[in-house]
Amino acid sequence: KTSPKWKDGKRHRRLFADAWLAFLRTPMPPDIYRKTLTSLHDDVIPHLPNPQLLSDFCTHSIDRGGLDGMLALNGIFHLMTKHQLEYPKFYDRLYGLLDSSCFRAANRKGFFELLDVFLKSPALPAYLAAAFIKRMARLAVHAPPAGAILATAYCHNLLRRHPGCGVMVHRETPEGQTPKSLDADPFLPDEPDPAKCRALESSLWEMEMMRTHYHA
Repeated sequence: KTSPKWKDGKRHRRLFADAWLAFLRTPMPPDIYRKTLTSLHDDVIPHLPNPQLLSDFCTHSIDRGGLDGMLALNGIFHLMTKHQLEYPKFYDRLYGLLDSSCFRAANRKGFFELLDVFLKSPALPAYLAAAFIKRMARLAVHAPPAGAILATAYCHNLLRRHPGCGVMVHRETPEGQTPKSLDADPFLPDEPDPAKCRALESSLWEMEMMRTHYHA
């Protein structure tokens, strides 16, 4: 005897996927778009027959930057860790999302928790870890007090995980002094590619500046 269609779990999942894919192709106001991003990793991806079908939507959301990009990280993380999604430029995109708006965003706690997960691997190349350390140090100078403390903690943790970046703490100029100005710093803050920003050639003079002028 054939089971009725309403009992067919595979058919339910397929229709569920078709409905979501159709919905994601439609234009959405910003608030609905962000609510959708927030719910993808818990309420949608686990129930799809082929979750990788959402990879284009998630990567496009990261490319939008700002809050949309931050919210899309959960979905991308889920697809990368549980569904073998390959995203070669992931760290470039993550580096681009790290700006001053991160300290003011409503979901900043979730963003920084995920950022810590992504940067935990000791296998990260030194130039990449250095790029995130340097960007955090530069952001700390302009961040609100709570953000400056958070950025400093990230710099500290990344330096401990990646000893090869220790040269950024001890580097001096040919004159035997630590660079303490933007003009003397080889770091390129507007370079979107962390491999080309020259962070590993720089120093963490921002940390020294805050220690001297803000809180010893």
